[in-house]
Amino acid sequence: MPESNRARGPYRKGVERRREIVAEAAKLFGESGYTHSSMRELAKRVGLSQALLLHYFSDKEDLLVEVLNLRDASVADYLNHIRGTDVATRSREVARHASEHEGLTSLYIALSAEAIDPEHPAHGYFVDHYRAAQIQTREPGLDPESPPAGVSPDLVSALGIAVMDGLQIQHEYRPDVDVVAAVDAYWELVAAARSWWALEAGGILPTRVRRPLPTRTCRNSRRTRAKYACRRLARDGSDICVRRSRQRTQMLAQRDFRR
Repeated sequence: MPESNRARGPYRKGVERRREIVAEAAKLFGESGYTHSSMRELAKRVGLSQALLLHYFSDKEDLLVEVLNLRDASVADYLNHIRGTDVATRSREVARHASEHEGLTSLYIALSAEAIDPEHPAHGYFVDHYRAAQIQTREPGLDPESPPAGVSPDLVSALGIAVMDGLQIQHEYRPDVDVVAAVDAYWELVAAARSWWALEAGGILPTRVRRPLPTRTCRNSRRTRAKYACRRLARDGSDICVRRSRQRTQMLAQRDFRR
């Protein structure tokens, strides 16, 4: 039997109807947040009675799970078509997906902020989400037994996640921010820093030495400051200020000579 014939009938209509409800719920949760959204408002949007809506989804929490799965499935399907497997490429494509699917991005931002409350039904989802993101954002090719020089890989991953989420929030207020370019810039900075730290660790470059602060003011520095002050005043064309500045220079020179 052809596949098209198998998919026909009441079952297919029910699946399509569920998808329609989930998509509309994603828009509603993104606009009003989960807490302030109601099944009654959702029923109006999809043209169903509240009783019939509950036939498809038993409660709002059940619907929330499907909405979050929709977002994850959308990102996963987008990444399946990407050839590059390195973290920089995948992070760039996640950022591109966020910019192309503004509705899902708004939903993610709203729910992630709202779910900080441990009692929120999506709190556990975001705890697992960030743990998984910490692993997925880890730099490839790093040996756990011998960590690289410089910033730890775990901290680089945490910063990469913070950059991604922070840019998405900023883009909501500043649409001119190029999230994809900014994510690219972050991983380019990480690569450059890793190269520099490796050279330092190998002894190829001199290590950075912090010079101690001087304990007392150098005599020459006082004369130099007075000299440059004189030049600045001379450019202003004030003869009186020039004479006073010269007198000040001479006084400092005599004081230093006596010491």
